[in-house]
Amino acid sequence: MQAVQGFWDQFIHKCINILSDNSEKNPVFQAKTDLSEVAKNISFKDLAEIKKSAVLLDILSAYYEAGFYLEKDAQNWKIQAQFNMGNIQSCFVKSIQLPSTTSSKVLKTDAVNIINKWNFEIHGLKADAQVILIRPTAGVAFLLFSNFPNIILKDLSEQSLFLLQKAYSEVVF
Repeated sequence: MQAVQGFWDQFIHKCINILSDNSEKNPVFQAKTDLSEVAKNISFKDLAEIKKSAVLLDILSAYYEAGFYLEKDAQNWKIQAQFNMGNIQSCFVKSIQLPSTTSSKVLKTDAVNIINKWNFEIHGLKADAQVILIRPTAGVAFLLFSNFPNIILKDLSEQSLFLLQKAYSEVVF
């Protein structure tokens, strides 16, 4: 009986070592697909603007391969924060032009168009990746990059729109 117990102890120890070694050397990011429960249950009620954007970036970083949080100054949109493959990263300040849209719309295009246009460096995107633009207010926007196929991205983008509208709305959902 002790020999069997010793075998299992060694086996579990080896498995833990293998898993921990691989996770450190080759971290694998897998975006989640269902944001609806988070969007329904989270409250942004007493969060300052800077904390709100940090919380949103943290949430969205689990569902998209990459993303940018932008704020509008007098004429241009400025990237304030970003994430890539689940990691929120330090941000370079870069001004870009965004298309006009309303807070109730999600715009979508091929990610390669945006990456090439603004010379972004984003890791982990497939050749057919998409990017969505959501502007929950006149002065705040999110660019979110995804490898998901259109059928999944459609639902995820609607859930993201709901989350962002909830975060920036005075109305309690």
